[in-house]
Amino acid sequence: MVRAFHFAPYFAHGRQVWYFNSPGWGINRFTNVVASITELGGPPGGPLDYPLIGSVVMVVENVAPNDNGNVYVRYFIDYSRDLPFRITLFVDP
Repeated sequence: MVRAFHFAPYFAHGRQVWYFNSPGWGINRFTNVVASITELGGPPGGPLDYPLIGSVVMVVENVAPNDNGNVYVRYFIDYSRDLPFRITLFVDP
């Protein structure tokens, strides 16, 4: 059974490594994990919870599930300052 998890909002720019710890979920090096990234926006003063496609390039470069239950995601946000974004993991144990 595929499960999806959203993690947001985060703020970053440049090349970063993000990790999610999932003890007890049975994630290991053989688990299928796919990640996506999207910029977030929202109304002035409101929550940053609206996915959007802006002019900034955001790329998931690598996804690596480990035997310790962690999932590492390397991503790149091609901008000079921090932007709000969301990472979504699709996990198929």
